[in-house]
Amino acid sequence: MGVVQAVLKKPSSDIAYVRTVLTRSDEMLDPLRKELGSEIQVGVEGPYKDFRELESLSSNGTRATVVSVALTVLLVLVFFRRAGPIFLVVGQAGISCLLTLGFAALCYGRLNLYTMFVIAILFGMGTDYSFYLFGYAQRLVQKGKSWEAALEQALLDMSASLFASAATTVAGLLTLLSSRFAGFFEFGVIAAFGISTSFALTYLLLPSGVLLGHKLSLHRGFGWLMLDLKPAKSIPTAPAWLPRFSSITAGLAIVG
Repeated sequence: MGVVQAVLKKPSSDIAYVRTVLTRSDEMLDPLRKELGSEIQVGVEGPYKDFRELESLSSNGTRATVVSVALTVLLVLVFFRRAGPIFLVVGQAGISCLLTLGFAALCYGRLNLYTMFVIAILFGMGTDYSFYLFGYAQRLVQKGKSWEAALEQALLDMSASLFASAATTVAGLLTLLSSRFAGFFEFGVIAAFGISTSFALTYLLLPSGVLLGHKLSLHRGFGWLMLDLKPAKSIPTAPAWLPRFSSITAGLAIVG
């Protein structure tokens, strides 16, 4: 039995480096395979031996991103029942992702095996703030307010809640900085930056985008950008059975 031990300079999450190491290993082992054939088992052991799984994860990252974007578009369409909000919510998420990728390129130069999933996650977590703010403003407009007044009230009413939501999410991601594994460390930094960017763009980009989309929808040919819901005929009241039902479900949740 012969063993060649190698101390590798980069982590196994760096796919390009793993591919280089395995290529060199195969070049070194090929003469033995040709000479001895089936009489000896020759291969690579250690964290790189399952490289096919790494390749599968790489393709899974791309697939997860495509599915995440498609589901986000579908959910926005179902929730708002208009095409216009798709460009606002998904557009903001897209810009956040581009800024996050730029940050990753400047800091690390590339995505690793774990950070390649960050875009799929941002399309799920980073659109929450747009959903909350735009949905709240849309219902104020439904009650008779102008878009300017509705956005102003929505920003004032929801600032504390949105900030607390973003802060807890970023704080949770930054706990990954305690990891000694480079893949998790980089994921925490990049994902925290992406969530922070999504939260900031909710204030810096979404209000102006809503007002621009509303003005464009008033012109011929841009009616499909309509953001308004139909005016509410009456404000619905909670049914009498709701408090008792809520008590039952809360009790089941506590017991569970």
